[in-house]
Amino acid sequence: MQYEVSTKGALQRAINHMEQVYHGRTATDVPSLKGIPHADVAIRIALLAAVGQHRSTCILSESFSPAQLLLHMLCIQGRVRLEDVAERRLEDADFTRLSYAAAKISAAPLHLAACGEVCGMEQTAWDLLAMTNTHKLEVLVCEKRFVEGADDWRSELEFVSRMSGVRVHLLAGRYPVQNGFNREWRQRA
Repeated sequence: MQYEVSTKGALQRAINHMEQVYHGRTATDVPSLKGIPHADVAIRIALLAAVGQHRSTCILSESFSPAQLLLHMLCIQGRVRLEDVAERRLEDADFTRLSYAAAKISAAPLHLAACGEVCGMEQTAWDLLAMTNTHKLEVLVCEKRFVEGADDWRSELEFVSRMSGVRVHLLAGRYPVQNGFNREWRQRA
């Protein structure tokens, strides 16, 4: 598991990325949240807990790096569409809102984590447990890309919740489409 104990480094990378996008590069490495509704909900829960309620919050994402999470958070908190950033259609009011959003997010007790492909969920749970104890987390929001394997995540996160008392939200997305068996997976769920 990769994580950053503070949002400041990732926030700076997100702002740098936004500037690069605005100066002619495309935002192809930051997917829109339109096709990933559970990730949008996870990000909004983390923002509400950390920025709105000032509760120590960690968001663990299987889909996004910390900088990508922060770019989405900036746009959500600042009420600016990511598409407008990618297409360089920002107005003065948008920059003001994004600056205000960056100040609010950087002052919030928000921590970011990315679940690596090499590390299994069991090891990630132990890393999260150490992080919850070190940083006295109150809320843990986990975004899992696919529903497949969510039961393993759920059991490990329940362990983290029991051991540390942190409130856990697990939001899982769509089933992966492989060989046309998407319908069969849905029936098993």
